[in-house]
Amino acid sequence: MYTVRLGFRAPAGDEAGQRVFDVKLQDRTVLGSFDITRDAGQSGTAVVKEFSAIPVVDNLKLELVPKNGNPRKQDAPVISFLEIID
Repeated sequence: MYTVRLGFRAPAGDEAGQRVFDVKLQDRTVLGSFDITRDAGQSGTAVVKEFSAIPVVDNLKLELVPKNGNPRKQDAPVISFLEIID
């Protein structure tokens, strides 16, 4: 079992509703319809999410699934860091 910390920071100028996506760990949605800018209160501000007791056998699977099936670059999911703690 692992603890996974994910850090996000929407680029300056992003608006709420621009980058909306699901975050999946090991095929399980851990954040649904996540909007970095809305969660942070403004673009350019970091948001850290932590998930405990994530079962990992061989590989950790992380997926960022855009709500818009074919996002433009300025609307695509972004992640700033990943920390895995045993």
